[in-house]
Amino acid sequence: EERPITTSTGVTLKTKADCKKAFGYDAADFLIGRVDTNSGRKDFAATWKALVPVMRRHKHVKAHFHCSNRSNPAINFDSMLSRDLVTADRFYTPGLKNDFEGWPQQDMNALVNAFDLVVSTSRGEGFGFSNAEALACGVPVIAQNVSAIPEVVGPGGVLLEPQRLLTVPSGEDQWLADIDAFTDAVSDLYNSPTRRRDLGRKGVEHVRQNFQWDKSKAFLLHALTSAVLGG
Repeated sequence: EERPITTSTGVTLKTKADCKKAFGYDAADFLIGRVDTNSGRKDFAATWKALVPVMRRHKHVKAHFHCSNRSNPAINFDSMLSRDLVTADRFYTPGLKNDFEGWPQQDMNALVNAFDLVVSTSRGEGFGFSNAEALACGVPVIAQNVSAIPEVVGPGGVLLEPQRLLTVPSGEDQWLADIDAFTDAVSDLYNSPTRRRDLGRKGVEHVRQNFQWDKSKAFLLHALTSAVLGG
């Protein structure tokens, strides 16, 4: 109420319900979101597999994948979603391509605030901006306990151990998600609104304390100075 979002089209949003309605969802929908590039490393197929059992049990659970589904995608969403017709019409892939310019910040803010939960089965991240953005909006994250992900998610989500390593065609190892563990974690948070709120509060505080541009700038300047001076 105190800090409403005004979208690029001039719509004012004051609640999560407002944000959901702005994107065509019902206020009562439980919306699971993901904002990522549609690449092999991001592994949208594992996210889909993890969500299907939950969505079969709970008819008002929906999923919104904010990514490209057209230009050289790693996953053909239409083919994948058609494998489970019971849930296919509750997965939304609007073909919103993420590029270097991206959406207006206030529109991304509105979209992420519409989510009740963010689920990422990414096989590894150098940082993972979309996870930090979710936490900044008070949205809990379920992700893998690998690479930089635990540093970013911190106390604002649920971190799951990977199933195993996979050597990909480019030669490096990546971590495959434990799909059953993701399904269980999503179910647990769906049934625990109090825990979701607690994780949301912790996530906001984690981001505020650890991810500020001033702190990042100071750290980088220190690192560069040390490198130049041989320290």
